[in-house]
Amino acid sequence: EELKKRNVSLLADIALLTEEKDKLVEGLNSDMEKFNSMNEESKVYKEEIDKAIHSIEEQKSLLFDLHKEINRQNSQKSTIYSFISNNNERIENLASEIESEESERQNKLGIIQKLEEEQAGITSGLAGKNAGLAELEHKLIVSEKERDSLSDEIRKQSEDISSSRSKMNIISNMEAYYDGYYKSIKTVMNNKDKEPVLRNSIRGTVADIIKTEKQYETAIEVALGSAIQNIIVNTDIEAENIIEYLKKNKIGRVTFLPINMLQERSLNKVEQEILKDPSVINTGDMLVDTNPEFEAVIKNLLGRIIIVDNLNNGFKISRRLGSSVKIVTLQGDVINAGGSVTGGHISSNQNLLGRKREIEELKEHIESSSKELNEKNNQLKSVLSELKNCSERIATVKNEINDAKNLYGMNSSKIVMLMEQAEKDAAAIRKYGEEMQYIKSEKEKYENELKEITEAIEDVKKSIEEKERDIEQIVLKNDANRSKFEDYNDVILKQRDLVAEVTQEIRLKEERIKSIESEMQRNNEAQLQKEESLKSIDNEIQSAEAAIQEHSSRSVILDAELKELNEIFMNEKESLDAAQASIYEYQSKINEANKAITEILDDENKMNVRIERESSKIEEISSKLWEDYEINYAMALKYKDDSISQTRLYNEVSSLKRVIKELGSVNLDSIEEYEEVKERFDFLTKQKKDLTDAKQQLNEVIKELESQMREKFVEEFASIRVKFNEVFRKLFNGGNGDVYLEDEADALNSNIEIAVQPPGKKLSKISLLSGGEKALTAIALLFAILKTKPTPFCVLDEIEAALDDANINRFAQYLKEFSKETQFVVITHRKGTMEHADTMYGATMEEKGITKLVSMKLGTLGDI
Repeated sequence: EELKKRNVSLLADIALLTEEKDKLVEGLNSDMEKFNSMNEESKVYKEEIDKAIHSIEEQKSLLFDLHKEINRQNSQKSTIYSFISNNNERIENLASEIESEESERQNKLGIIQKLEEEQAGITSGLAGKNAGLAELEHKLIVSEKERDSLSDEIRKQSEDISSSRSKMNIISNMEAYYDGYYKSIKTVMNNKDKEPVLRNSIRGTVADIIKTEKQYETAIEVALGSAIQNIIVNTDIEAENIIEYLKKNKIGRVTFLPINMLQERSLNKVEQEILKDPSVINTGDMLVDTNPEFEAVIKNLLGRIIIVDNLNNGFKISRRLGSSVKIVTLQGDVINAGGSVTGGHISSNQNLLGRKREIEELKEHIESSSKELNEKNNQLKSVLSELKNCSERIATVKNEINDAKNLYGMNSSKIVMLMEQAEKDAAAIRKYGEEMQYIKSEKEKYENELKEITEAIEDVKKSIEEKERDIEQIVLKNDANRSKFEDYNDVILKQRDLVAEVTQEIRLKEERIKSIESEMQRNNEAQLQKEESLKSIDNEIQSAEAAIQEHSSRSVILDAELKELNEIFMNEKESLDAAQASIYEYQSKINEANKAITEILDDENKMNVRIERESSKIEEISSKLWEDYEINYAMALKYKDDSISQTRLYNEVSSLKRVIKELGSVNLDSIEEYEEVKERFDFLTKQKKDLTDAKQQLNEVIKELESQMREKFVEEFASIRVKFNEVFRKLFNGGNGDVYLEDEADALNSNIEIAVQPPGKKLSKISLLSGGEKALTAIALLFAILKTKPTPFCVLDEIEAALDDANINRFAQYLKEFSKETQFVVITHRKGTMEHADTMYGATMEEKGITKLVSMKLGTLGDI
């Protein structure tokens, strides 16, 4: 009912709104007619205004083009003015250039004439200088041949002196250490100054106390034989003491000649007659020189030995004397008393007598050769000086010739150059004249163009004035039409706003009507849905009542069936409980029986294991009885004593076993081993004592050496310190350098510190210097060490790599100066060092894997 009332109210609102809408539509149509008529008039004025604006724009565009043309003409006019001004300046410059070029050309022609006259003088001077150069070069070749000859002689003589010195040193060492003597004699003589028993007793060997002429050395040495190595002592007691010393130290056997025991031996009067034979030289004792106190020794050894000139004469003399005297030839052949003969080749290495004589001869030879070497060196210096003077004169003449040739070449080049320049100047003058004529014609053309442009600018200015007047008239007319258009436009805008308001109100009315109609439609639909819902609810109520009646009858039947089923369930449950109790009882009995069976089986297994263990034990005891005592169980029963405690026996056995174990294994050879070990122990103890004594002696020697080393090191270090400052000042061209020990008390283990002060810098340690300064300081220290102890040969491997060119030059100059005392081989890549070298070697690899050495003596570069 409420929905129906609501629909009636809504229909009334719709009728009212429709009426208001119709009225608004009528007013809107009337306003639209007025608006359309005014809009048409406005469009007419708008077209006229647009035409006027278009016309004004066209006139302005034409006016802009005219102004643009004036600007272009003015710009062109300015350009022409600039061209004319530039042409005037260029004409003036060209006139000046022509005058300057002509003057320059005349000057060059004058210089060419003077140079040609100078060339004639240079040509005549070169002929004389070439003749002088040829004469100097011939003289240089002669001097070089003389220098090479002297150098070869000096080299050979130096090698001879060096060889003689080496030979003298070897022979002197052999003489000093008794090389060539028997080992026992050598040992005794070398220990003569160390052992008191030897020092005051030994006077020397026979070879030490005698001298003879070279021609008799072989004969005397053969005549003496091994006696030449016999040692001379003062008395037989001294000989006895020394022999005891030899025995004690197991040195060997030596023959001694006690002066107080030896008797002189000589030829009898009959035998002396043989000395008158020309083939007989004399007896051996008369051919040697010795100290008078040893004459008895020499006569004892050589008094009855005759020296002859050869073996043939020796045989004759021996026959005449009935082979009663020993005869020796100058060649070393021996005819012994009794007639036996000894002879053959004699090695020169065994000449003990000739050592001293050879040493003296070598000294004299070295002295004389040194004097000759000094004379030849002086000659070589003279030749080198003359060679140097000649080379310098040749270099001077060559330089003069080269200067003259260079001057001639330069003058020729100047003449050619000046001729070319004169021709260029003439060409430039012609070119400048042609350019001047061209510029003058261009200037006239620019002046004509300037007149034409001025006339065109005046015409354009007149056209601009006319266009400006036309634009003013169009603007006045357009202003009147624009005023009317703006009035109409204001009215149209107001009318347009009014129409828009009415249209909006009509649209709102329509929307309100639509909203009411839609609400009415919704109400009608809701009414229909509610009527259908009521019908369905009545149907559901009727079906529910019928279902309730049916379920009530079904419920009674089901209650009866449920009671019957409950009674059956209770009966079955009681019988199930009784069966389960019976099952549980039987299961318990079965478990108890199984448990008893398991216990019985366990007891049986334990008994079996025990039986096995006891059986094994019985077998072990039986085996041990047999192995240890060789009896079985039945035999052991005889010794069974029940009164003895088994535990006490076990304890005693254990105690005895422990004692035996502590004794260790039994060694039957221990007594012999003890003797051997004791003997070795005594030997090692003695060795240890010897080593300890030797260690003590070595420590004393080391201390003495360290003391000498310390003194020598401090002395040499002080010398190096002074020389380091000298070398540093030379290499750095000033400044100061010092090298000192941080701990002077422990000089051998102290660190060495270097403090230097390069020119213009403060004193600082070497670690604060630059890389180049460090390298030059190290080089200074090297040269200081070399100055302290010069070496004949020194190799330097790129030590100057870090130096700059100025320091390289000073380094190379100092190296050159130092090379007078030491020969240097320098490995370098620096040109400054190479320039000061005498000879340069380069390694090159022209083919892969094949290195080739290239050498060049830089002293001959002046000829290149």
